[in-house]
Amino acid sequence: MVIPIAYNILRNPKRWDDKVFHDRIEAWYWSALFSGIFRERQNENAILELKLLTKCLEADPDAANQIKNRQSKVLSVVGYSDRDTLLLKDQDSAISSDVSYAILQYVLSLGPTDFDPEDSSKLFAWQDVELEDHHIVPLAQASTLRASAAQLRSMGDDFILNSPLNRTLISKHANRAIGSKSPAQYWSELTADKPASHLLPGTSAVYNIAPGDKWEAQVRSFLEERFQRLHEKLQEELAILMSS
Repeated sequence: MVIPIAYNILRNPKRWDDKVFHDRIEAWYWSALFSGIFRERQNENAILELKLLTKCLEADPDAANQIKNRQSKVLSVVGYSDRDTLLLKDQDSAISSDVSYAILQYVLSLGPTDFDPEDSSKLFAWQDVELEDHHIVPLAQASTLRASAAQLRSMGDDFILNSPLNRTLISKHANRAIGSKSPAQYWSELTADKPASHLLPGTSAVYNIAPGDKWEAQVRSFLEERFQRLHEKLQEELAILMSS
């Protein structure tokens, strides 16, 4: 996906300060990533997408409409990025690492607030801050029910807590301070805007997750709420980016 972006930036140096130029590139990037354009035939699609993005940036209405029409597929491709796949309801589909990284990357692009009770700094990819992949509902909370946290982590995306819906990037400092605390424990130390900035459900949803027979169903309900927030935010942002 770097080639179409790099080509058009190098080809249009005078448009570096052009907001519409950057908005269209960003809209193309997220829509292509979450709709699975590069799932297969990467080399072939890289050429096709380079041509499509170039035409879109040249104000070709057909190219712009083609990118706009992808919105319906964002986080909706069956077996790749749809709700059932990310919630592990579809036993025939595995969660792609591309989708996992894309969700982490997208939330980080929003400038979420770190999970440090004493620091309200926003997080960005370009900062000199070491980030870690944080499990919102920690593996340790399930380890007493199933296996060790290390064993659960090794299961990868085959276990519900390893779904990208249960993960977000925060600072190493904050992640280590949280440790194995449940969300109900560490969220009580945070202002409500901090989890919300990571597109997480409200605190009431967190308090519904408790050990017992209904634990997994409660976790899935919590993560389904997060999926809805991600989906709504992406749809909203893509519409704004392509309207400029």
